Amino acid sequence: MEKLENLAEKTIMFLRPRKLGKNLTPLRNSYHILRFNFSGIDTENEETTMRGFRKEVESSIKLFDEKYVKLYFIV
Repeated sequence: MEKLENLAEKTIMFLRPRKLGKNLTPLRNSYHILRFNFSGIDTENEETTMRGFRKEVESSIKLFDEKYVKLYFIV
């Protein structure tokens, strides 16, 4: 994680397993996390797959917005 934190990038996309490990850094828990869970998507055909994908993305963005918008804007 320390290597990621030292990058000059403002936005980092990092895919990781749930349990990252024991190398905790001072910046842990200071990032906004947009979570997606695609495991429950019906993949019977292309239409149901795309519908499930869109629904999960929209739902995740809505939850992210509800959680973090209060930190930046007076609602």
